[in-house]
Amino acid sequence: MKYDMLLTEMAMQKKADPCAAAKQYLQKNCIRPIQDFVKCAPLSYVAVSSNPGYERERNQLIELTHDMVTATFGLYLGAPSSVPVLTQMAQRVSRSLKIEGSITVGKQRYWRTPTDDTLLDCLAAIHTDIVCVWNFNDPSRHLSSNEFREIMISLAWTIDGSSGESAPIVLPPSRGPALLRRVHGALDVRYKFMAYIIHLVHVLEMLFALTANNNGKKLTRGAISSAFNAYYHSSTRCNADMEVRSFDTEIPHRDTVLEKIATLIKTSPIDEPANIGVLDCISRKELEKDEWHIDADASERRERLAFLANLVNNLNVQFDRHGGVDVLTDIITHQREILDLTPSWHRERLACLVHLANSLGKLFRMKGNRADLTEIISLQRTALQLTPQGHQERVVSLVNLANSLHEQFKKDDGMEDLTEIITLRRVVLQLTPPEHPDYLVSLSKLSDYLDQRFDRKHDIDDLTEVITLQRTALQLTPPGHQGRFLSLVNLSKSLHERFIKGGTLADLDEIIAFRRATLECTPPTPSDRCMSLLNLANTLREKYQRLGMDADLAEAIKHACATLVRCPLEHVSLCRDCVASCVELRAKKSRMSVPPVQAIDSDTTSSGVKQMVRSIATEVTKTLPLRLLNTHTGTLYDRDAQMSYFEDSAQYHELLSSTDGSTGCDLSVRKTVSKFFGYTTLSHKWGTGEVSLRNIQGNSVYDIDGGEGFAKLQNFCALTLRHGYTWAWSDTCCIDKESSSELQEAIGSMFSWYRDSALTIVHLSDVSGTASFTNSVWFRRGWTLQELLAPPRLLFYIQDWTLYMDCRSPNHKTERAILMEIQKATGIGELQLSNFSPGVDDPRSKLRWASTRHTTRPEDVAYSLFGIFQTPLPIIYSESAQTALGRLLVEIISRSGDVSALDWVGEASSFHSCFPASLEPYHTVPQMQLEVLSDPAKHNEVDIEKKQKLYKVLAQLPSPRFIGRRLVLPCIVHHVIRVKLLATSSTTSSYDYEIVAPSLVPLKLTLSSRLQEGSGTDLPYTLIRPWSPKLLDLLAHGDGPGSLLEWLGQPFNALLLKSSLHNEYKRIMPDRFINVSVEDPASVVNSECRILEIV
Repeated sequence: MKYDMLLTEMAMQKKADPCAAAKQYLQKNCIRPIQDFVKCAPLSYVAVSSNPGYERERNQLIELTHDMVTATFGLYLGAPSSVPVLTQMAQRVSRSLKIEGSITVGKQRYWRTPTDDTLLDCLAAIHTDIVCVWNFNDPSRHLSSNEFREIMISLAWTIDGSSGESAPIVLPPSRGPALLRRVHGALDVRYKFMAYIIHLVHVLEMLFALTANNNGKKLTRGAISSAFNAYYHSSTRCNADMEVRSFDTEIPHRDTVLEKIATLIKTSPIDEPANIGVLDCISRKELEKDEWHIDADASERRERLAFLANLVNNLNVQFDRHGGVDVLTDIITHQREILDLTPSWHRERLACLVHLANSLGKLFRMKGNRADLTEIISLQRTALQLTPQGHQERVVSLVNLANSLHEQFKKDDGMEDLTEIITLRRVVLQLTPPEHPDYLVSLSKLSDYLDQRFDRKHDIDDLTEVITLQRTALQLTPPGHQGRFLSLVNLSKSLHERFIKGGTLADLDEIIAFRRATLECTPPTPSDRCMSLLNLANTLREKYQRLGMDADLAEAIKHACATLVRCPLEHVSLCRDCVASCVELRAKKSRMSVPPVQAIDSDTTSSGVKQMVRSIATEVTKTLPLRLLNTHTGTLYDRDAQMSYFEDSAQYHELLSSTDGSTGCDLSVRKTVSKFFGYTTLSHKWGTGEVSLRNIQGNSVYDIDGGEGFAKLQNFCALTLRHGYTWAWSDTCCIDKESSSELQEAIGSMFSWYRDSALTIVHLSDVSGTASFTNSVWFRRGWTLQELLAPPRLLFYIQDWTLYMDCRSPNHKTERAILMEIQKATGIGELQLSNFSPGVDDPRSKLRWASTRHTTRPEDVAYSLFGIFQTPLPIIYSESAQTALGRLLVEIISRSGDVSALDWVGEASSFHSCFPASLEPYHTVPQMQLEVLSDPAKHNEVDIEKKQKLYKVLAQLPSPRFIGRRLVLPCIVHHVIRVKLLATSSTTSSYDYEIVAPSLVPLKLTLSSRLQEGSGTDLPYTLIRPWSPKLLDLLAHGDGPGSLLEWLGQPFNALLLKSSLHNEYKRIMPDRFINVSVEDPASVVNSECRILEIV
């Protein structure tokens, strides 16, 4: 065992060859130290494991040990042989090796042809050696005692019929020595010799299995007795006796006898499943007894059992004829006594358990006593343990236990019972061959219990298994089979459950097919016929509601009306409801169809009314997207087709007939037209196989099965229909991306299209189940920012097209819980999410929202913001991403005059030194200067004239603007008068400087570029505070100059500029924000204001 542990250790260390590594370790750390210590020749050893593949090494070790012990001790008769004993003690590994060792013991010395005079001596020596081979923890030597020898001799001597069929009668210990010297000569001595060895090894094998988990406890008489009793009543023992009796004893060859013994020994009782069940039922209490319990009074017990069995039989006859609880109670009392008298190892134990459980079952059905049911279940569990795998009665035991648990389930409705019933029924189904008459019943039972669990837990896996089982049942009930009707009904019902839980249209088609087949085999009873028609009608109606196919609605109405013919009273209400639902759908369709020509006769309709309606409709359609999907047909409609569809609609004809052209009626017409053209928009992350305009033009999206893209469109259209809208827009197929002019118009109008939509449906393809959507890639895409902000009404759907969080609100933007999650994912405030206004106001916040988003085409990062900032710029897909972003920032600053877009740190753009190369730097919120203006009066000591002059100068400065790519920026300047290099980093290629400017606290900067060092006014560097006249609006009302001075005296983020010969400036980018403090707040009155041109 220690070598096994060494092999395991080498494997855990991930050695390439654990066996070779273990042998090397053994040689180095064990063998060589011993050789060095005793100073002897190389030691002979063999490394042996109990693992497979070491059979040759184990045989080598046996031979090696035998040879060396033989040379040392020799052999002598009448005492345990040192060779086999030591050989097998060296092999403390497994049961199979102990059996081989037992065989080897006999072959080495004692298994020779015995005589009447030498039989007991020979058996005594073999007994000792075999017991030593098994090497039990037996300090009291119970296995070597006279008592155990008497037991084994009594058992071996039953070969001649001298003992009864029950457990052998063990004589008192005082008669042991005399018995050891007796020889019965009824049969050849070889029979007893063979039987003794075979039975001894098998009893020890049973004992080995029984005490395998004994955790080193010493052996007791109780354990030996239990192993012996279990073996005695096993078929292995009976078969061994039969084999021995039938063996031809006249064969003189000694090896033939030995081989026969070896063969019978290898027929292990442990391989018999019934024996394992018996051993499992032996209690710890029996094993811990330290006394023999081998039924010394077996005859009395047999007599009592026979008496009780006869009495129970008579009472059963009486109960079958007359019944009676008292009689049944007596039967149960006697059966309990029979069970008590039948040991756990007895072959009749199983029958006793079954008979008592059956009687208790009768009593339970008569009185319903819960305690009886509990006892039945306990008895049936024990019976199941005793019924071996493969036994013909195992299925019966499983079914009986499942039925009893079902009774308990009906009383308690406990999920544990139902789960165990399902487990048992699964085993029953596995053990029942498909050709067996009960196989269909087993399928049905398991399906019923799974269906019951699905009704309680709604686990879709249970429903899936139910459907699989019912499909198998349908295969086993071909047309003409009496069970086919029920199989079809059950399968269609389960498929409908799955369809309701979110199944596909394929489920619905299959349900319809099965329910049509059900009609063909429905029993002639009115109730069954009515329900078959009703189920088919309802399914066809559901399909029509999904797809709008007229043929489905027509067939549904036909079957629904047929249900009312000879309809049983109990079904009248259901049938009427079905007919009413179908007719309402037909009426709704009729209202949408084109009315007769006379309804729009020119004689009854004013041309002025027509012109007004058409004019309003034309005006409304001009605000619509260029193309829309008609969800009634699944096809694309351009604006002309949209207008034609409107003029063919019931709404249009209703307007013509109800509008009189009076003053104010145009508002009503506009409301009706706008409602008719209400449309939904789809917001999603583009995936593989998206549908383009070319894919769908001239086709219906409902008629194409083209993979993920078409499935997405179909689901989107289905949701649009469910929400009551006719029109739908998707950016995948409703834009001609090959037309640059149309693409330009679409991108410029997209924000307003989402803003004007009746509903935006967001599909989160990477969110499933109850997972939060905050990590969805949808929140990291560039285009989806405007798709989040623009729509007034928005709903989130997850991967399977169900509502996120199952939130049934008509607008997720009004749901507090969802809004909080959106805020967490985007950093956008609640007010902006629910009521966003596009434009150039507060550009820094909007740029921050977009800073973590990405697009497939880099320049789209800028283009996706055009609608948010309401900047009608041209789309130029040949330009770089930095140029596109630069054009956007130029427009924002020029129109807003807001300089916060200049407040960033990061990589500069090639477009302009004051612009970042990407939006990423805007993600960092700058350290903003203080906004609270405490007490402007404290600046009263400052010269009033200077305050007012500074205020006037700043108020008269123009707003920032661009001339070409040149930024004309008003600012307060602080000329740098000293630059000193403090340190240089070769690893980061950076330089640390001290910079001094008048009226500012000296500061330290880290730059990636070198500055010109020195001091004086000729240095080309300037620190500036960008200025915009809008900043005056932030100051407190009242003493404007005083508030301005206090504001200017606070710390601020400065820009470092470098001047060129042409009086142009270029920004120098530090590694972090340049936070500057004013040295003397009173000195700000002398601030220098200028307008600089920055490139």
